[in-house]
Amino acid sequence: MKHVPELFYLPEMLTNEYSINFGTTQVGRNLDSVKLPPWAQTPVDFIHKHRMALESEHVSAHLNEWIDLIFGYKQLGREAILSNNMFLYITYEGTVDINKISDPVQQCATRNKIAYFGQTPSQLLIVPHMKKMPLSETIFRNPRAVKPYAVPRPECCNLPASAIHACSDALIIVGTNAPAAHIAQHKWQPNTPDDQGTPFMFEHGKAIASSAGGALIRMLKMPAGSGSDEEQFPQALAYASSGIRSSSIVSITCDKEIVTGGHADNSIKLLSSDGAKTLETAFGHCAPVTCLALSPDNNYLVTGSRDTTVLLWRIHRALTSSSSSTSEATADPGTPTPTTGTLANTLAEKSRKHRIEGPIHVLRGHHNEVICCCVNSDLGIVVSCGHSSDVLLHSIRKGCLMRRFAGVVADTVCLSSAGIILTWNQSQHVLRTFTLNGIPVATAKVPSFGGLSCMEISVDGNSALIGMNSSSNGVLHVLKLGKGQDIAALALDKDNTNLLVSTADKQLIIFTNPTLSKKMAEKKPKVGRENGREETQGW
Repeated sequence: MKHVPELFYLPEMLTNEYSINFGTTQVGRNLDSVKLPPWAQTPVDFIHKHRMALESEHVSAHLNEWIDLIFGYKQLGREAILSNNMFLYITYEGTVDINKISDPVQQCATRNKIAYFGQTPSQLLIVPHMKKMPLSETIFRNPRAVKPYAVPRPECCNLPASAIHACSDALIIVGTNAPAAHIAQHKWQPNTPDDQGTPFMFEHGKAIASSAGGALIRMLKMPAGSGSDEEQFPQALAYASSGIRSSSIVSITCDKEIVTGGHADNSIKLLSSDGAKTLETAFGHCAPVTCLALSPDNNYLVTGSRDTTVLLWRIHRALTSSSSSTSEATADPGTPTPTTGTLANTLAEKSRKHRIEGPIHVLRGHHNEVICCCVNSDLGIVVSCGHSSDVLLHSIRKGCLMRRFAGVVADTVCLSSAGIILTWNQSQHVLRTFTLNGIPVATAKVPSFGGLSCMEISVDGNSALIGMNSSSNGVLHVLKLGKGQDIAALALDKDNTNLLVSTADKQLIIFTNPTLSKKMAEKKPKVGRENGREETQGW
């Protein structure tokens, strides 16, 4: 796990990048870039340390005290006097009505006093503001307390995996033969101890051997009488293109659906997790898709191809039964003009037919095959890299090329929620971070005997998970696996409390802090007693 600096403002605002003439000071010195204090090495370091101080646990723990003074119960009255929080009387809201002052000189003087002394904000609270909850027990906060737990009966887990997705109630695992991969959906509940002493509950998914697609694949590709356990899960019907990494062409949505590339017909497909059925097929590339990625909010999909282009798609969420029932309730059959209901049904039917919309933009600039891409809709940025070519940044809104990181060759790229780009160069064995303007932030050299298998940045953008087949230097903490347990895929749950790792020897290992599940277990009975009933745990 490597720490990734997060920025609040871009550090470029502190530098005179375009050599603008701002004049001189009173002593004749030219005004140029902001002069940094001795404790800041670079503008990036200056912004980062301010962000860390403002969001530290100490500041967060006392933030309510500041709110009480400015907006809360300590703004007025006896509590304000005890807190030495008194100001000029005319600065308080409602104390003086300017329009009722008849003397123009007195009215002007009062206006000037208010203008010079300022205005006290409106009082919003008359009771103490509650304290901010302490930071959750993520695996990054106390990594030494994190322990590995192997999932029992791993032969029933569809391993090794090319992609893993952890929800609050389910675990989706896609096999390594993507796009013609087996898909398993398991039930699990994180941070909830079971009766075996494990800090999570896990129930293996049921195999669907009668799936038509899986039966056809077995008939065409599997030897007769093959009894391996992974074949019991449904398998997607696909014709794969050769020479493409399976982990690069699989992504799992928040609706528990799978998007795959690498098909021989140059398409991308949307699959169901409960039966590996093809829900939708979309075309746009002139060559097989070699990489794809979803935005964190699952609204956009970006795909790279051997045709050297990157395509941007829009993803529509699956319609739930509640939304469809609402649309039906809107259209009253007794009214003579059901135009609104008809239009809603038409749009719903259209979105139901076309879950993958696009391509919206064709992003150009690479000269060779695109090998990795990522997208963030909040930042409005698409980042991509190709074989022996620069890292490119494109705009989501216009699809234009915004920046080229000249000379930065990467085999894998990741984009954090704060606008930090993390790159990995396999030949140089170097991890590097950049701002969106291409300014280098940090560099970490990895030993030459180490190989990076997968890389992911946490949702908050503060940390990165790097799956390697050997230990590395310059990291925050190393979670070591057993001998020969090369990492095939890894995933974080939403609150960063569980790290799921699939290994090449078909093991599923979950790293978590066991004390968190104990705290959760202690809270649940207390909540049940307060509500006058006993909480029971079930699926």
